[in-house]
Amino acid sequence: MDIVCKRALENSIRKWKKIVDGKGGDNGISNCALCKTYRKESEHTYCKGCPVKKKTKRDGCDKTPYGKWISHQEKGHENYFFPLMIVEKCKTCERYAKEELNFLKSLREKKKVKK
Repeated sequence: MDIVCKRALENSIRKWKKIVDGKGGDNGISNCALCKTYRKESEHTYCKGCPVKKKTKRDGCDKTPYGKWISHQEKGHENYFFPLMIVEKCKTCERYAKEELNFLKSLREKKKVKK
C-alpha cells in the first residue's frame, strides 16, 4: 500500500471514529478521503485502486457495512440526501458506524514480524 493510500485510509478511519464518538458525520463521498482519492467520475474509474474495492471487488463500498448504514439512514431516519451529517443517532447507527470503522481498520496493512 503506497503512502497516498495509507493516508486516505487513515483519514477515512478518523472520519468513522468521529462518527462513532458522536463528533462527526457522514457526507458520503464529500467527506470520504478514500472516495476523494479514488473516485474519478470524469475518468470513469470508479474506485480504481481503493483498498475497499480491492477487498470487496465492488464499486461504491458495495458489500461493506456502509450499505447497512445508508439503508438505515434512509429507512430509520428518512435521510435520503447528502449532506447527512448525523446530529442524533440511535443504537443501530452506533452499531453500523462501529462495523464500518472496524471494516476500514481491517484494511490496514499487517505489520511484518521480523524472525
